[in-house]
Amino acid sequence: MADTRTAPITKLPGKRGRPTKFTPAMLKQARFLASRGATDAELADFFEVSESTLNLWKIKHRDFSESLKEGKSVADDKVQNALFQRAIGYSHPDTHVSNHQGTVTLTPIVKHLPPETTAAIFWLKNRRPAEWREKVDVNANQSGEIRIVIGSDAG
Repeated sequence: MADTRTAPITKLPGKRGRPTKFTPAMLKQARFLASRGATDAELADFFEVSESTLNLWKIKHRDFSESLKEGKSVADDKVQNALFQRAIGYSHPDTHVSNHQGTVTLTPIVKHLPPETTAAIFWLKNRRPAEWREKVDVNANQSGEIRIVIGSDAG
């Protein structure tokens, strides 16, 4: 009768698991996508990995994490500038197109967008929170009286 016992499996030292899909070429792609507002879920989908793998790459590859931070900073700067422009109002060149009896006329104009109150409040609440952020302050004294102050002057 043949011996059916097998030799014990010995683990080899070194890396285990699936080889990584990460390549240095991904740094430029990650920065570009992040600068266009891509979320981590969208980045993971683009690179065909899970979000947990993407998060692991951020930890293991410092340059990958830095590329994402740089790209996200570009996108955040664009949004910040757009919010600021909406808060203060702005003007921009445009073209008015008219058609009278088959004749098309293009007239250069300047359009003005007035300041938007919501954008201004949002900006101020975040840039000057001590003056603009709404607070709820609840104080109770020893006699059991409760004082609630709602507003930016709470404190």
